[in-house]
Amino acid sequence: MASDIVIEGGERLHAVAAKLRAAGPQGKELRRGMRRAIQETAQPLVEDVKRRALAIPTSGTKSTGLRAAIARATKLEIRASGSADHVSITVRGSLMPPGKSTLPPAMDGTTRWRHPVYGNANNWVSQDSHPYFTPAVEHADPSITAAVIAVVDATALAIMES
Repeated sequence: MASDIVIEGGERLHAVAAKLRAAGPQGKELRRGMRRAIQETAQPLVEDVKRRALAIPTSGTKSTGLRAAIARATKLEIRASGSADHVSITVRGSLMPPGKSTLPPAMDGTTRWRHPVYGNANNWVSQDSHPYFTPAVEHADPSITAAVIAVVDATALAIMES
């Protein structure tokens, strides 16, 4: 993972996911509903990270498509089916174009980084980073985490009532 944020409340999600697995077919339907609700709740933060990546300033008239690739590689991951249950927002290096998997954290960093100009190994330049991921998650509405936890708690209540 190049960059990621894990939404708090993972221990609750883990406990509820275990109960859902034990509940059989009814638990499977409840788990689907929980995943959909979490996705709807957290998706605005994912979209903010993508928007910020696409807004990174450019210079010149040519483009490598790096900003768009970072936006495409930004994903919401909801895992509620095993020992590592979590909700996270990540920029997956594995979804970046070949040779560019390490660029998302370089672009989000706090220092300058070096790269060849349009792949020309004889012409290297230093480039300032342009944080896009960290500011998005640092300024995220705290109600997103609260809402995800509320969805998990509501699912736990639904299990107990069934």
